[in-house]
Amino acid sequence: MWLVYILGIGFVRLMGRIRRREIGEEAMGFGDVVLAGVIGLMLGWPGILAGLVLTFVLGGVGSLVYLIAVALARKYEINLTLPYGPFLALSVFILLFFR
Repeated sequence: MWLVYILGIGFVRLMGRIRRREIGEEAMGFGDVVLAGVIGLMLGWPGILAGLVLTFVLGGVGSLVYLIAVALARKYEINLTLPYGPFLALSVFILLFFR
């Protein structure tokens, strides 16, 4: 997750250069990295990879559902952000209780 955090910083900087203005936001907060570290301790080695994949899938599906709902309500805003922590927590819940 730390690598995803660093790649997010690079992506924001790249988009700022392309747009020719500085973007003062982060792609992902460092709290998500800390939460992922704790989750890694809980799941152990084989479970870490499954947890990350499940988190990415749940985050993508959740974002898609949210974007469709916002588009149907005609309340879409540019730079819409969603928290990533709930998807991390949901993936851990699924892996720990439904393994």
